[in-house]
Amino acid sequence: MQALFLLAYREVTVIMIVGLWTWIWYSKSEIKYRQLGEVDVEMAKPKVTKQQVLYREFASYSSIFQNRPVLYRVVETLVFITAVFLLTVYMSPDSGVYKVLLFGSLFVFLGGAPLLYKFLLSPTYTLTRDELIVKLGKKERQYNLTDVESLSQWKPIFNLNGKKENLMVSKDFAQRLDDQLAKVRKGRKR
Repeated sequence: MQALFLLAYREVTVIMIVGLWTWIWYSKSEIKYRQLGEVDVEMAKPKVTKQQVLYREFASYSSIFQNRPVLYRVVETLVFITAVFLLTVYMSPDSGVYKVLLFGSLFVFLGGAPLLYKFLLSPTYTLTRDELIVKLGKKERQYNLTDVESLSQWKPIFNLNGKKENLMVSKDFAQRLDDQLAKVRKGRKR
């Protein structure tokens, strides 16, 4: 039984090291995709041309970690609680292996989940003069900027067609979106 838990400890350690390495590599490589001139425009629908795109952002690990929707956080917490329950059933809470596996599962489930979202969903946000295009996985939604409203000054929470949504974007993208919304409102008042 002890050998099984040492094997599990080794696996958790390997997963944590690979996850950390992937995060470091991916966060360095995404910096070059920030500016429009270096963006691969093939990801957008054909009706959005390179000239129409004002700004495009591929969500980073930190923006996903900080701004992921509440539903994602609830699912992560439930998976972590299930893992803790299973650990408690099969191991004594006083053992050192239990404590190591507990903290390992904390890092894997709560810290590694944004990496999973990044690779599976590949959140991409595109801002044009009159539209916000949100791409999560294979689903792409387009919102007219007249139907977009900022709900918070501190977090990127927006009302998109009457539905409150957290956008997993950087502060820079949220600021550009707010500026573009102000331009659209000013143009609509005239």
